[in-house]
Amino acid sequence: MTGDWINVKTRLPSEKDSMGRPKRVLVYRADTNEGQKDMAYCVMDGSMLRFSNEHTYWMYLPEAPTDFLPTFTKIPREQWGVHASHCCLEHGCKYGDDDCPVCTTEIKQRYKCEECEKPTIKI
Repeated sequence: MTGDWINVKTRLPSEKDSMGRPKRVLVYRADTNEGQKDMAYCVMDGSMLRFSNEHTYWMYLPEAPTDFLPTFTKIPREQWGVHASHCCLEHGCKYGDDDCPVCTTEIKQRYKCEECEKPTIKI
């Protein structure tokens, strides 16, 4: 992992990723009951932690995807490169995939998409 567990009452995450969004964090909830043990750990946008209680701990996740981190997409890693080159956070997946690794923020887009490149017409 990338550091020690930090309690939300001590400090909230404030760092931004290379795209200017709040960094993703791994969250641990120490007060989960027996029926919620599978929800004790989760990955979320760091800005959401302001709604947590004193039983919540967090640590930053690395920006680069690694094999030990959970993924939100079913798209094989071998296909992530084409998504990074053609898909866009703002305009979505060029291939129509709901779980595009760019759109789920698992990887960064490399270039502006075709929609981003279109000239705007001023009236």
